[in-house]
Amino acid sequence: IMLARKLTALLPTRPVQHYWTDLLPIFHATDGVVGNLECPITTHDTEWRRPWKAFRFRAHPSAIGLLTAAKVRLVNLANNHILDYEEEGLLDTLKHLSAASIGRAGAGENAYEAARTAVVKIGGIKVGFIGITDQMPEFSARHDCPGTNYVRIRTDNATLNFIRLLVDSSRQAGADLVILSCHWGPNLRPWPPRRYRDFARCAIAIGVDVFHGHSAHLVQGVELYRDGLILYDTGDILDDYWIFPGFRTDRSFVFIAEFGRHGLARLRMRPVTIERDFVRLA
Repeated sequence: IMLARKLTALLPTRPVQHYWTDLLPIFHATDGVVGNLECPITTHDTEWRRPWKAFRFRAHPSAIGLLTAAKVRLVNLANNHILDYEEEGLLDTLKHLSAASIGRAGAGENAYEAARTAVVKIGGIKVGFIGITDQMPEFSARHDCPGTNYVRIRTDNATLNFIRLLVDSSRQAGADLVILSCHWGPNLRPWPPRRYRDFARCAIAIGVDVFHGHSAHLVQGVELYRDGLILYDTGDILDDYWIFPGFRTDRSFVFIAEFGRHGLARLRMRPVTIERDFVRLA
């Protein structure tokens, strides 16, 4: 979900229905929507320059209305744009999300907050939400500095033990369902490489129920592994990106996962077409 540039400029002149069109009834029929927020929500105007970046995104605080209108309950902030407007932009985003009662994970005021699991009651169950990224190590949070929950994609003991610690923390907080949201890999890669598949499967084996991947701007594979669901990359849903020649970045899905007493019961995928400032059913 990227709400900056053209989208945020149009906010004063367009109702929320303009952006979400016929997806709104689908969102409203769910207990809650989860996504990756690919931009800070802030009026802070100092750009990140450590190092220089080609693209920097920033949404006006009124963009929060687009999230609440779509019944967004949880967002991942661990990505390569959430600090595009410095630490102040991230801190503003945290305040705006909190004021709108939208849970978040993957970034915070320090390393502990960035790694902390969000646990939110959705549809009668408690959902634990973990956010990680292997993008922009420069954005990584420290004990005394805001930033993201940066994790290298590896299956060594140290990395998997860290994921296990986050999953266990979710369960101890009462989570019935655990989602690991991961912003990983380069843009426009049409399939997940072997080491990514290994990492996602290890996460499921550790106790993650849903692996929610994103970053490539393309839908990749969907896998049922053991009792878990792996969405290797969910593509985009709302943005103003141009269409890259030869890559269908304007095609994606709403992934509707239904859970019962014994875990995942069904996955439905509603295909969508993404235009320059709105999204609609395909």
